[in-house]
Amino acid sequence: MVAQKTTLTRATDDTQQYGHQNSSRIVRCSTMRGTSLDRFRLILAVTAIFILAIFGCSKTSTTEIHHISAMEANALIKKNTGNATLVVLDVRTPREFNQGHIAGAKLLDYHSSDFIKSLDALDKSKTYLVYCTTGYRSSRTLNLVQNKGFKKIYHLQRGIVEWYGQKLPLARL
Repeated sequence: MVAQKTTLTRATDDTQQYGHQNSSRIVRCSTMRGTSLDRFRLILAVTAIFILAIFGCSKTSTTEIHHISAMEANALIKKNTGNATLVVLDVRTPREFNQGHIAGAKLLDYHSSDFIKSLDALDKSKTYLVYCTTGYRSSRTLNLVQNKGFKKIYHLQRGIVEWYGQKLPLARL
């Protein structure tokens, strides 16, 4: 019977000993969890600040862009005849412009060294109809103006080639 008591005592001692170890492990685990949780929260906060700094402070595009056909462009021009808020913008070279352009169009040579400067100088509150020969340079122009504060832009999707193909009027210099 004494042996049983000793065994029980050892078991009790072991239990107490393991209980202390387990509880200290629990304390350590919860402390480590708290530290891990704090690190996670810190990383999350820094990431959120980083994302806001990059995307929250950058200019977002508020430019309304409409890709239209030659017939739609012609209707738009007719509808806005005498209206100074619509500007027809030809982004071809001066040589191309002189061979034939939409009446009243303003030339802004895409290949000129001051093209970006000329874009920046435009009145951003006006509505623009942008075109080139086939739509490539005017598409590239759209990419440039999206973050410059322009409000509304119409893009003659297939350029003056479609305009000419529809037998719409061309002005020549």
